[in-house]
Amino acid sequence: FIAKLNTNVAAGSVLGTSITFNTNAAVQDVTTNKNRATAMLVTLQNFTGKKGVGCPAASTPELLSQQKTGVVSATSATA
Repeated sequence: FIAKLNTNVAAGSVLGTSITFNTNAAVQDVTTNKNRATAMLVTLQNFTGKKGVGCPAASTPELLSQQKTGVVSATSATA
C-alpha cells in the first residue's frame, strides 16, 4: 500500500483523480488531513490500477471520517 501511495502522490493523481497534499508530518490542519485521507482512499479504491477495483471507503471508517472532517481519529493517530 505504501509503495502504491508513494507512486500516486509522486504522480499527483490516480486515474484522473488529483491527489496532492502537504507531506510535512508536522502539518495537521483540516484541509491537509482531508487531502491525506482522500489520497489514501483513492489509492485503496483503485488498488489494482483499474478504477473502482479495490477496497471500498466503508471498510476504512477512520479514513472516511478523516476525509469528511479533517480530524485524525485517535485510533489512526496511534497506529
